[in-house]
Amino acid sequence: MYKTIDSYCNGLLHNNFTKSCGIRGYAGCGKSWTMQYILLYAMSKGLLCIPTAMMSKRSVFLGGKHIHILFGLKAEKNISPHRMAEIAITTLLRDPKKLNLLRMLDMLFIDEIGQLSSELLAVLDIILRRLRDTNIFMGGVVIICTMDHTQLQPVEGRPFLTSSNIISCFKMVKLCTSVRAAKDPNLQRIQEIARMHYSKYEENNDLIIEFKNLLRSTCTFVQTWSSDKITPSTYRLFSKKVSSKRSNKTIY
Repeated sequence: MYKTIDSYCNGLLHNNFTKSCGIRGYAGCGKSWTMQYILLYAMSKGLLCIPTAMMSKRSVFLGGKHIHILFGLKAEKNISPHRMAEIAITTLLRDPKKLNLLRMLDMLFIDEIGQLSSELLAVLDIILRRLRDTNIFMGGVVIICTMDHTQLQPVEGRPFLTSSNIISCFKMVKLCTSVRAAKDPNLQRIQEIARMHYSKYEENNDLIIEFKNLLRSTCTFVQTWSSDKITPSTYRLFSKKVSSKRSNKTIY
């Protein structure tokens, strides 16, 4: 991926287009760490880089700003990408510092870009092309991003990978080795089976049996939230807010 940065630096002299780069892989394979490492390399080249994300806490953790704040986006519904971009540009024109930042920007680092809809990507594209006065994709800004197509999808809109710009303007790098579960082959296998297409389960029913056995031997099960096995540092994940609120009432 360092070649992408070197290519961009050479393109500044020869006016060449540099494709954006996506780092894909499953949870725990080191996508975010790799992106931060590339960010450090880009900064060492003297490039102006900004990390961001759709999740506000994640964007702050990366040392950047939420993508809506960065681009002046409003939480408007039922409006076209062009109208949303128009509103954002109007907002940015009243903020000279942010406007100049986007005009001078070299690289945009987006964590878990799969949470962006293809419509939102189009909005960012329109904004940067207009502000930087060019027809190049994203106004010439190179995107370095991480994504996992099996994790969270956009809340609204079409999936990120359905954008017509993906094939022509992005290249993907796949990380295959688990870092988080490097010493836990059972967890690696659980992740592998869980990420398979459902048709694989229909073709091979033994996968379901293997998955259940792995869960029994690897995971810890308790009857209630008051179990001694649950420590204050235990991470709780719920699919809906209702379940989370019900759990909090039970615990506290």
